Amino acid sequence: SQVVKLARAMSDGVEGELPVTVKCRIGLYEENDAAPFSLQTYNEQSNEQEYEKLRRFVDTVAGDGIVTSFQIHARIAVLGGSFSPAENRKVPPLKYDHVRRLAKEYPELNFVLNGGIHSLAQAKEELEADDSLGGIMVGRALVADPWSFAMADELLYGDDDGRH
Repeated sequence: SQVVKLARAMSDGVEGELPVTVKCRIGLYEENDAAPFSLQTYNEQSNEQEYEKLRRFVDTVAGDGIVTSFQIHARIAVLGGSFSPAENRKVPPLKYDHVRRLAKEYPELNFVLNGGIHSLAQAKEELEADDSLGGIMVGRALVADPWSFAMADELLYGDDDGRH
């Protein structure tokens, strides 16, 4: 796979001295004129088939031991042009259960949940709901209101010196 080749090249480039991680979505939907994305059609698809594709991706990428950490945005990406980047962050439904299931099935790997986390309270809730997760990744909410996350170390780790 292209991702495996890229991970190997990055690892070789740093002579194995730095970790190589992968940030990805739970899957892709590639639109074409015959098959534009429909939320109704997507919701009718099998969750299990979608999860199995994701699991095979993780198996492939983690297979040679270079990548041991995945930051997974818990929704698909719709490719093909009918969805803007903003719509891709909102319309496909979040499926946190896929990421949690990976974390339980692959305890030797690290899985970080990403997507739809809008507050420190929500991040804490998601971490407390599943101790197999390696962490929570927050993006736009942190950029939009960094002070709302200022107490993250203290609230999440009981650490008030900010070393996490």
